[in-house]
Amino acid sequence: MVHYKNLVIGSGPSAYGAVLGLIARDEKVIVFDIGIDFEKSLFEFKESVKNEIRNKGTVSENTLEQFRSSSNASSSGVPIKRFFTSDYAYREHNNSINVKKLNVQATPSYAKGGFSAVWGSSIMPFSAKELETWSIDIEQLNFAYKQIIKNLPVSIENDDLAIEFPLFRDDFSNLEISKQANSLYNRLIRNKLFLNKKGITFGKSRLAVKANDCTYCGLCLYGCPEDLIFNSWNAINRLAKDEKIEYKSNSEIVKFKEFDNHVVVTIKDLVSGNIFEVSTERVYLAAGAISTAKIILESRENYNEEIQIKDSQYFIVPFISFFGSKGIFKEKFHSMSQFYLEVKDENISNFNMHLQFYGYNDLLYTAVKNIFGFLFFLVKPFLPFIFSRIFIIQGYIHSNESQSFSLELNEKMGEKSLILRKNKNISSYILIKKLMKKLFLLSRKLGGIVFFPALKISEPGFGNHYGSSFPMEKQPNLNQSDLYGRPFGFKRVHIVDSSVLPSISANTITLTVMANAYRISNRTKDLI
Repeated sequence: MVHYKNLVIGSGPSAYGAVLGLIARDEKVIVFDIGIDFEKSLFEFKESVKNEIRNKGTVSENTLEQFRSSSNASSSGVPIKRFFTSDYAYREHNNSINVKKLNVQATPSYAKGGFSAVWGSSIMPFSAKELETWSIDIEQLNFAYKQIIKNLPVSIENDDLAIEFPLFRDDFSNLEISKQANSLYNRLIRNKLFLNKKGITFGKSRLAVKANDCTYCGLCLYGCPEDLIFNSWNAINRLAKDEKIEYKSNSEIVKFKEFDNHVVVTIKDLVSGNIFEVSTERVYLAAGAISTAKIILESRENYNEEIQIKDSQYFIVPFISFFGSKGIFKEKFHSMSQFYLEVKDENISNFNMHLQFYGYNDLLYTAVKNIFGFLFFLVKPFLPFIFSRIFIIQGYIHSNESQSFSLELNEKMGEKSLILRKNKNISSYILIKKLMKKLFLLSRKLGGIVFFPALKISEPGFGNHYGSSFPMEKQPNLNQSDLYGRPFGFKRVHIVDSSVLPSISANTITLTVMANAYRISNRTKDLI
C-alpha cells in the first residue's frame, strides 16, 4: 500500500489554503481530486476571445451572442454562472451519487478549482464581532488571513470597510469602478455621515483579481480571457508543476478508516473504475460541504440520518439610480461587483446584512432581450437610458437568520443517494423585506430606489455560502469537530472547508474558509 505524509481531498479554495499551510512548514503533500476539467473544445473559443480583445480591444457581436445563447439570463437572474459557455463547474462525473433536492439549490462541484472557476471573486474577512462567538484562537486566524492574502491577487482599497473588515496587507492595487458605478458611489460619499447614522457603511468591492493587468473588457461574468480572476486550480496546478506538491485527478474518495498512527483512504479511479487504498498520516477534507458530509457519513456508515447545513440566504433585487451615465455601451469596465454596502439595524437583524452592487453588464442586456422576446426591438432604442440607471444588488444575510437544509446519506436495498431537504424559515423572508423597506426609505440619500416588486429570494444553497455541518467546538459532539477540524471520534482526519465554520456571516465566505484551512493545516504537526 502506498503511503503519503499528508493527503488533501479537493482542489477548491479550501484545499489551496490547506496546501499553503502545509508547504509553509515544508511538509510533503498529495492532492486527490475528481477534477472535471474545462472542455478542450471550448479552450479554442477562449483563446479566440483573448486574441480578439488583444487585437481589437473589444469583442464582436457574434462573440457576445455565443455567450448570450448559453446564459439563460432572465428576470429571475442567471440559473448558473458559466465559464466561456461551459457548465463544467456544476457537472456530475461518471460515478456521481444521485442527489435529490427538495426545495434546495445547493450543488456539489467536482471541477478542478471547484466553484472558484465561476465565482464572483469577492474576498472579505469575517468581522471581529462575528469571530468572538467562535472558540478558536482569533490571533491564529488573523495570521492565516495575512498568509492567504499574501498569496492571492487582490483588488482592495483602504476605505471605511477596513474599520470592521481589516485589509491584512499594506501593498495593494484596485480596479477602477465603472463611470455608472462611480456616479452612484460619489452620491453615497456626499451622504456618508447621514448613511452612517442609519447603520450603513460602504466601500469598493474587494476582489481576488490581478487588478494591474485588467483590460476592462467587461466579460468578467462570462469568464476572464486572461485568467486574471483567481481560480484555486491554477494556483494548485502551478505548485504541482513546480514539484512542491503532487496532484492526482479522476480520483473519487469513497471513505476512510483511521488507525492509531495512520489513515487508510479508499479511492475509486474514475478512468479504470478500479478501487484501491492508500495510507496517510493525515487527511485534510476540502471537498465542499456536501461532498465532505457524504465522505464522513460513508466512513461512519451513518445511513438514513440527517445532518444540518447552515446557509447565508441569497437574494437579488434591481436598484434604479436617479441619475444616468453617458456612453454605457462604449465604456471599458469590469463587470464584477463594483462596491459593497454593509447594513446594521438591530430593528431588522442582530447581524450585518451584506449588499453587493453590480452595474451594467451584458447579462442584463441578455435578460431584457429574453424577457421581451420578439418585441425586443420596441425597447432597444431606450436601452441606453434604462441600463445607465439599473444596478443589480446581490444580498446575503447571516446564517442564524436564514433558511437552512438537511443532508441525508440514504441507503435502500444497496442503492445510495443524497437527500437535501429545505428547513423553512419564514423570518428570513420577513427580514429581507424589512431591509428592502429601509433601503426604500433611504432612497433620496442612496441616490436611487430598490425595485421591490422584482425581489427574488433564492432557495437555500443557491448562493454557495453554506456550511457549518460539523462546526468547530472545544468539546465537540457527534456532528461537530474540534478546533482543528477533526470530526468527533477522529484524530488524524481534519475538515478544512466551510463544513467546520461555526456560523456563516453575511459577507463573503471564501477568504475565511481559506484562512481557517491554512490555520488548521499549519498547526497539526504536534497533534497526537
